[in-house]
Amino acid sequence: MLLQILVMGKIVECGPMFRNKVIKLISKALDVPEREAAEQLNKDLKVNKAWLKRKWRHKPSH
Repeated sequence: MLLQILVMGKIVECGPMFRNKVIKLISKALDVPEREAAEQLNKDLKVNKAWLKRKWRHKPSH
């Protein structure tokens, strides 16, 4: 969970090069194939993007 939060914004900013590094790190850390790590990452990103959108939508605009 912490990894998702730390990494999410950076992936969006830094594009594919950074993403690939993260995927390699995840696959090493969890000892899964890179493709599986990539799928997991995509899933987490979608969830987090939706969550962020929701979070900002409810913020009162002053």
